[in-house]
This record gives sequence, structure tokens and C-alpha cells, in this order.
Amino acid sequence: MIASGLILSRHWQDTGEGQLLEFWLATQAGPLRVQLEGQESVLFVPADRLKPAGKVLQGQLNYRHREVDLRC
Repeated sequence: MIASGLILSRHWQDTGEGQLLEFWLATQAGPLRVQLEGQESVLFVPADRLKPAGKVLQGQLNYRHREVDLRC
């Protein structure tokens, strides 16, 4: 199902299966709650800080990293 509307509120919660994202939308059909389960967290770290950040993150569930080129 694809829903479109104005986002009224958002909430996230960490779970054992990833993040649970919840949105309330104002749609033409009235208020609508949308939940997305098992979502992955994303963190951007400058390349020169990756080694110290890795020491902190290594204990996290399913931690992984890769370099990407960011553009404006």
C-alpha cells in the first residue's frame, strides 16, 4: 500500500529486529497511521574518525560499514 499525505507526527523505537518507525498522516480519507518495522539505522562518520567510531560501534547488533562519496 502506498500512502500519501501530510506528516503530522513521527516516532521511532529500537526493537530486537531493528527500528520501528511510526508516522501519522493527514490524508484525504482522514488520519492514517503508518508503521515500518525492522528498519536499519544509518550513521555517517568522516573517514578520519572511522577507526575510533568502530571501537564504539563494534558491539552493536549487525554493525557494518563502508565508504561512500557524499555529494551536495
